[in-house]
Formats: sequence, C-alpha cells, structure tokens
Amino acid sequence: METPAGEGEEKAEGSRQDFVDLLRRLDTARVDAPEAHVGEAAFFDAHPLGGIGLLAHPPTTIAFTVDVADRSFLNLSLMVHPDVHDRPGGGVEFVVRVEGEELLRETVDPKRQPEHRGWKDCSLDLGRFAGVGRTLELVTSSFPGDDNRFCPAGWGRIHLAAEPFAPAPSGAAVTRVPVRA
Repeated sequence: METPAGEGEEKAEGSRQDFVDLLRRLDTARVDAPEAHVGEAAFFDAHPLGGIGLLAHPPTTIAFTVDVADRSFLNLSLMVHPDVHDRPGGGVEFVVRVEGEELLRETVDPKRQPEHRGWKDCSLDLGRFAGVGRTLELVTSSFPGDDNRFCPAGWGRIHLAAEPFAPAPSGAAVTRVPVRA
C-alpha cells in the first residue's frame, strides 16, 4: 500500500523495504538537467501494469536520497516514447547508480533497433546497500554521442519494494513489454 511521501516510507536497516514511489518524491531529488527536461509524464502510462512515468530527456541526472532495507529492490521500466521512433536523433542510455556504484547501463535505441520498442522492465537488488540516506542516481544520456534530438526517455513505475517485479537486467532476462496501440 502506498503512503504519502515522507510518512513512514522507508524502514530501518535489517528489515523488508516498504513500497516507496520515487516519482512522488521527485520534489526532494537533486535534478541536473536542462529546463523542461524532467517531470511527470502521463503519456508514459501505456505500460500494461499502469503508472505514470518520469520524463528524463537526456542529458539528465536525478539523485534521490533513500533509506534501503536489507530486502530491497529498485523496480523500474525503461522506454523511449513511441511517437519519436521515426524521428531524427539517437537513442538513450539509461544508468542507475547507488552510492556511486553502477548497477545498470542499458541502451534503448528504438529508432535504429525496432526490437528496442516497448517497455523494458528491470528489477535491481539493492540489499547490499542497506542503510540510511543512500544516494540513488538515475542518469540518461544520448546514444550515440550527443545527438539528443527527439529522445523523450521514460523511467516508468520507478519504486523501491521488498520484492522484484522483473528478472535481472542481463540480456534475455530483461522483459520487453510492447506498447499498447
């Protein structure tokens, strides 16, 4: 069950992670991005499981301070909006870091690789980072190089929880969910 931001969201080390919706905590995050490149994006709600996405047009870094329990997963979905698949520009490289350690680097390039279209669901085990006040960074950059034309990158359903919702992000283990027509 969701709770409002700041009201008992995280549990202390040595416990199971309560649900923490990071989109609801965007106002507490440190955001390094050009103006209008970051925000809630209702147009990313086409994921079959629902939820509003977080628009993070590259180049963007969003840093959250979170408490991480022993049993904790970062669950998220990645995509580039389908309206730009036929537009110029590049793809997006998504990076997740916790305490400076890179846990995920995933390129989504639906303009050149049609198999990259749709949502890419990922679950990252954060248990080894258990503790209070951990820095979790979400980074988007254009791929290849700095061609960031028409790259509306989406972090969907981004939350901390005690259970994973997707396989680990390693090649075929990443779940691809097609975008609803």
